[in-house]
Amino acid sequence: MGINFDPKAMVHTTKGTINIRRASTTRSSIFPQINSNGKLDHGFVQGSKNDCYLLVSLLALYDNPHGKKYIKNNLKRNPDGSITVCLPGIKQINEEAKNIKSSYSIPESYTITPEEVAKAHNFSYSYRLGGGEWEDDVILYELAFEKYRKYVMENPLLNKTCSGGEIGKATAQNPLNFGKINDAMFLITGKMGVEHVKSNKNTHDFELYDQTEIKLQTEKATKQQLNKILDKYMKNKDRYALGAGINNHGYQIVSVTEDEVVLRDPEKSKPNPPISREKFLEQVYSITVWDAKSDMYSGFWSHLKDYL
Repeated sequence: MGINFDPKAMVHTTKGTINIRRASTTRSSIFPQINSNGKLDHGFVQGSKNDCYLLVSLLALYDNPHGKKYIKNNLKRNPDGSITVCLPGIKQINEEAKNIKSSYSIPESYTITPEEVAKAHNFSYSYRLGGGEWEDDVILYELAFEKYRKYVMENPLLNKTCSGGEIGKATAQNPLNFGKINDAMFLITGKMGVEHVKSNKNTHDFELYDQTEIKLQTEKATKQQLNKILDKYMKNKDRYALGAGINNHGYQIVSVTEDEVVLRDPEKSKPNPPISREKFLEQVYSITVWDAKSDMYSGFWSHLKDYL
């Protein structure tokens, strides 16, 4: 058992007053305080959970002045030392469920204890190369996503229909296993993003970012349109947060110039060396775009009417 001291207890001596704290035992004091301040140290790297999609989302959102606020404001410290992680996107899902009179409701926040964080300091979750303090803010999101995905997996209907439902490769032992960047961005912010998948055929019938409706579903885009996304990001980085899919792995798009693209692999603690735009556009499978100015939302539950 741990030790919890009473700071009011003291003893007087000729040399002054010395605090003598009475000890009481509590389970929570066994584990160190969660090191959380809502700020991400970019020195963290991905562990063995196959959750690059989540780490890329956190990196990209944190580098955006609007996205950064969500990451910090979603974390609420409790008097007992635990931290509650709120996922605003789930509130959107629950509101949509009410609109179609569904009885399903998903927890919108998940409380993480110091014990759970301490047990996650095992290199399976994110960690820092070369030692040092753990990046507990990232681990908090990993643990919250685990709890959310476990809840979804335990309900077959949710597993097929709601955000976070693309977890076919997830298991009870590793609920974080694989996912989509736009899904994670939506859950963290409540703002919809779009994954633009490279295709030789253009299925866009609209100007990029001027949609009247955004869906979590992927959209097809030509290489020229993907290049246009890079142009828009280069000119207005504070508006967008971007992720990329290359060879079944997620990357943050850190910066873009007329000629080059800089990526950050979550398995590394620093950005990759710049590559040419042309090489990037040849390698990339998809670009995910999160737009800070977009308030558009298209429900995940509307197609459930056929089931209810």
